[in-house]
Amino acid sequence: MGNSTFFQSGSVQNADKIYNFGDNSDPMAAGRRLLDERAYRQAAQCFERFLAQGASQQSSKRAEANVLVAIAMLARHPPSYRTPEQATKIVHHLMAAETSLAAVVAGLVRDDYYLSVGISDPSDLATLASTAEPANLTLDELNLIERHLAAVPGRTWERLRAHCRSLGIHLPAAAAGPPSAMTTTARLIGVSKYFVTLPPAPPPDRGGLAATLVGLGLGLALLPCGGLYVETRWYVGLALLILLPAVGVVVGLVGIGLWRDSQQDRKARQRYEEARAAAAGGPSDKQMDTWLEQDVMARGARRLRLNPALVAGSGDLLVEPQAAVGVSRLESDQTVEQVVAQGNSTRIRVVRKRTTLGKTRVGKDGKLRSDHYEVLVLYLSAHRASVFKCDLDLATRQLLTEETVTFHYRDVVSISSRTIVLPKSAEGAIPILDAVSGRNMRHFADSRFTLSLVNGQHLEVSVALNTDNRELEVAWANSDVHQVVERMVWSRKEQEEGSSS
Repeated sequence: MGNSTFFQSGSVQNADKIYNFGDNSDPMAAGRRLLDERAYRQAAQCFERFLAQGASQQSSKRAEANVLVAIAMLARHPPSYRTPEQATKIVHHLMAAETSLAAVVAGLVRDDYYLSVGISDPSDLATLASTAEPANLTLDELNLIERHLAAVPGRTWERLRAHCRSLGIHLPAAAAGPPSAMTTTARLIGVSKYFVTLPPAPPPDRGGLAATLVGLGLGLALLPCGGLYVETRWYVGLALLILLPAVGVVVGLVGIGLWRDSQQDRKARQRYEEARAAAAGGPSDKQMDTWLEQDVMARGARRLRLNPALVAGSGDLLVEPQAAVGVSRLESDQTVEQVVAQGNSTRIRVVRKRTTLGKTRVGKDGKLRSDHYEVLVLYLSAHRASVFKCDLDLATRQLLTEETVTFHYRDVVSISSRTIVLPKSAEGAIPILDAVSGRNMRHFADSRFTLSLVNGQHLEVSVALNTDNRELEVAWANSDVHQVVERMVWSRKEQEEGSSS
């Protein structure tokens, strides 16, 4: 486990200092020094070594060591971030201590790990936690809590805060639940602006040329009536009488055609200016990627009761959380009114159809970006893998769906990137906003990152779409994620299978 304690001798480097606690004759003192430096994993090892020496030590020192082991294992994280095995070990040490400080820590563990999610707390833990009284703690113990324990919702922490406030010690307020991701006005407006497509730029105004041609055509048609052919030969006059009006009619018709086109140009120019105003100040591709990165990694650890830090930093994970990101294929019902002709009359028919919830477009770098993403985050610990899967609304930062799965490495059957060509009648096609026409073009083939389990379950996200002439990848390093996950999962799977054989 990421925070399990075990004896380790030799030098451990932390905070630019080197402690050699393997040969230290006083592991209790070494543990206190490491705890003061917040080297929690090494401090827990020292306290465990002290307790392993047997029952020859003073009972008060053993009680103190048991409490300090529990505090070091919590490592300034909420108890709900611990695994069941770690929580059981923490409770075991607190029960062995049975001091005033142990009772208060037990109250925090009970409030956050058990009661916050409706888990029945062990009777012995409940008995110890019921005796928690902050007023019985010394000033040193209160400072220890302030420095090394995280604020958690519940009655115990509120009582601690009230008592510490009277002594001039500030403890932060605990959030009522997991911190909610709050969006901003700039983000709400910016995401919608990103998906505004400018129509083709209209040609220059041709109204002046149209008026000139109409006037010229009218003039040519009326010239014969001005007597210009009176002094000419009769056949020249007759030619002019026929030719000039004909040329005038042609020029006038061309001018009228240009005038009609200029009216269409005016409407197109109005639409273009409106779209330009709507897209003005929109985010860049880089800004869209930054917003996505802010949301992806912040999800899931608390739901899975994991400390997202690495094992080397007293966390649970062998590597950083690995996220595969694709375009969401969530659909919603849409009502459309259609005009239906019946003989000489018409009527309005209401049609309901399923449409993809999100918008998708290709950025300047040729990568796909969307306002709705499907996110799969893998947390790889020493003995098991955990998955948090969700559909994310990028503008509001809301999770539209959530799913958690935990499994042993030996349960993994395959990790693959596969391309699935779907028939045009299949559901789940993803529309891409066409920059030229401004319309959504639906594509029925995609590439997926897939994790297959032994029970037949498939966890997958669509990481790329195959259009008619090229593959469009989602703007996320999914190929790197695939390599890291595949390497780590197969290596852990081989280790487990080797140890069990």
